[in-house]
Amino acid sequence: MNDWDRLTMVQEHCDDMLRYALTEQMVRQAFRQENGHRGFRCRLLCGLGRQLTALGARLQASYGSTAETPALRPTHPGPA
Repeated sequence: MNDWDRLTMVQEHCDDMLRYALTEQMVRQAFRQENGHRGFRCRLLCGLGRQLTALGARLQASYGSTAETPALRPTHPGPA
């Protein structure tokens, strides 16, 4: 393989990598535009989840973890 062939091969590889990078960049940009408000909602729900977890921990500390929890709905036996 002479130097010209090697140079051509390297140039083709660089062109392929540049096309791949541009494609990935366009995909990330489209995803950001599509999900622009999702970041805000995720942060909001994350904060709410943390607050609910902290509240649950405080309630468990107040009432203890062995407190009897009432059933939300009666359990029905399965079909016989």
